[in-house]
Amino acid sequence: MGIKRVVEVLMHAPADLTPAERMVLVAIGENVRDDDPKRETWADFNAHVLAQRAGLNGQGSLKSALQRLAKRGLEVRIPLTSGKDGRALYAVPGKQCRYRFPTLAVGEVVTSPTTGQGEVTAPPGEVRTSPKGRSQPRQARSEPPPTPPPSTPPPSKEDEEPAAPSNLADRRQQQDDTLAAAAKFLEDLPDPWTIGPRTAAAMAPQLSETAQKQGWDLDADLAAKLTERPGGITSYPPVLRMRIADLPRRAKKTQPRATAPLPAWCGECADGNRVAAREARMRQIYDDNGNARPCPKCHPAQTSHAA
Repeated sequence: MGIKRVVEVLMHAPADLTPAERMVLVAIGENVRDDDPKRETWADFNAHVLAQRAGLNGQGSLKSALQRLAKRGLEVRIPLTSGKDGRALYAVPGKQCRYRFPTLAVGEVVTSPTTGQGEVTAPPGEVRTSPKGRSQPRQARSEPPPTPPPSTPPPSKEDEEPAAPSNLADRRQQQDDTLAAAAKFLEDLPDPWTIGPRTAAAMAPQLSETAQKQGWDLDADLAAKLTERPGGITSYPPVLRMRIADLPRRAKKTQPRATAPLPAWCGECADGNRVAAREARMRQIYDDNGNARPCPKCHPAQTSHAA
């Protein structure tokens, strides 16, 4: 979670940002790890997730906010390829748009550049210009930064603990593989539920998250659950999207209860009836009055008690 990035937006973003632009930066910053030098979002953070978290679900709202940020010099979209005229393309069929958090640290952009003007920068301790053009001097810190006591020697390289190896690339690759498997699963659904690669890529993040949360695997059981009762449906993709969002928890399969094998028949009880060899209830002995009791030699209740 990029707490530092969120604070960076709140403290150092241009003051004349619109609420929509500021929320886009906050949503992207929250999805970026603080220790990621590339400042890139996770692979499953797509335009649908960004619009939902920024509250820009209206048609064209997110696109408009992204374009306004780009004009301010705060481009957050990562180019996927280039067009024939050399312009960067951020939307390509079958691929999700990725995002990168821009630099907003102190000493960087403090006002938005206008057309034909460069960025206004202000190093710490100097005069900054507010969006309305008024100069605002920054108060210099009168106290020097604290220094360690002379008696405390700096830690040597031998004393420093080795940094743990970063598995960020492995986690992102695993997420990409998971989304690819979910998209392929959706494309392979039986007719008439079959969808194209673009729709499958859009549904894949929600399917992957919901299936894992509800205990489902991407197997035939899940395909049967999502495509059950097709009668009366005229538009299948919206129904499929709704069923993915409302996927119930997978019922656990009950394992057959193991039973202990019958002990060997003694051949004497049940008046010698051979049925007692396979029927435990027949293994009875009788007294002179005709009263029955379990055979002490081979009845399961008696042998297990004896053991």
